[in-house]
Amino acid sequence: MKTTKTLAILCGLAAVLAMPGAIQAAPPDHAPALGLKNDKKSEAGDKAKEKGKGHVIKNDAEIAKLRDEFQKSRETHLAAVEKLRDQFKTAAGDKKAAIREQMATLRAEWATTQKQHAQEIKERAKEIRAEFKNRERDRVVDATQDMKDSAKGKGR
Repeated sequence: MKTTKTLAILCGLAAVLAMPGAIQAAPPDHAPALGLKNDKKSEAGDKAKEKGKGHVIKNDAEIAKLRDEFQKSRETHLAAVEKLRDQFKTAAGDKKAAIREQMATLRAEWATTQKQHAQEIKERAKEIRAEFKNRERDRVVDATQDMKDSAKGKGR
């Protein structure tokens, strides 16, 4: 009798799930949904960034200024491209060819701007790394010098 009830319940459940619009099972935990970032990987990346010098570079005032300037130039570029797209939609024949050339010129200028921005960021990051390169060694030297000075009586 017990197996008959179980079988009836399972058949009823199968019939309900087979209906159109029935609730479907959620995807398994090990398969992340498409387009979503895997949280475990991002947490690991955050921890790795905390250990290195990334936070010093990321929080640098000059780099923030460079990024703001780049963002402003990006917005200007996108506005110009959007304006040309609108003109392109309504243009005919020869005007379309001229607009295409203008868009190609804008793309080339934007590629140059991107490369220049990346180079500026890399140069500033190298400067920051050079500043922190011997920081630990300098601390040890300073501490040693302080110990020598206090032993001689100069520190008091």
